[in-house]
Amino acid sequence: MSDYLSNYVKAKESVRRRLKETEQRYQKAIEESETSLEKARAKYEMQSIEWEKLLVKTSKTENNSNPGTMQSSAMSKTKNVSNAVSGIFGKHKGMTQESLERLGQEAGVKTKMANESYKRILQQTNTMRRDFYDVQLPKILASVMGLVEE
Repeated sequence: MSDYLSNYVKAKESVRRRLKETEQRYQKAIEESETSLEKARAKYEMQSIEWEKLLVKTSKTENNSNPGTMQSSAMSKTKNVSNAVSGIFGKHKGMTQESLERLGQEAGVKTKMANESYKRILQQTNTMRRDFYDVQLPKILASVMGLVEE
């Protein structure tokens, strides 16, 4: 009789342990997904800020070039360079209008890619959460309740 009871307890303990490990695996997967979601969000925000800075810089350079006056192209380039040097964006010193526009377009593409990545990871994370809380967790809890009732 004692062997039967000890085997029964071992079997129930084994099932309980497996259920706990299953729940922990799902929780860990959700946490990892949330971590990658946070990284994607931070990357998107960083790319957006960089793009915004380049757009502001481009518009400042356009406004300071005074297209209504007749200037030689050498004077115009000198003015663009001096405006770029005096700006707050140290890494873009000496940039021409065309190069700033190109950098702005590249930053826009990077921002859009980061946004798409963020949306994709957000969708995956939400799917994992829904699956865990709507499907897996009720199964695990029902199994635990079945163990307790026996």
